[in-house]
Amino acid sequence: MKRRIYWLIPDLVNARRAMNDLLSAHIEAKHIHFAARWHGHGRTPCGQCLADL
Repeated sequence: MKRRIYWLIPDLVNARRAMNDLLSAHIEAKHIHFAARWHGHGRTPCGQCLADL
């Protein structure tokens, strides 16, 4: 049985840190998913959101 755990991560820096920690714990990238809101700018990312990636 596969289980899921969800976290609320405040920003992109911490999301990347969490991703790196999970990868170093030998969790395959295909099993790691993040969801985010684009700062309330609507359905498409703004230029600042894309610059942060």
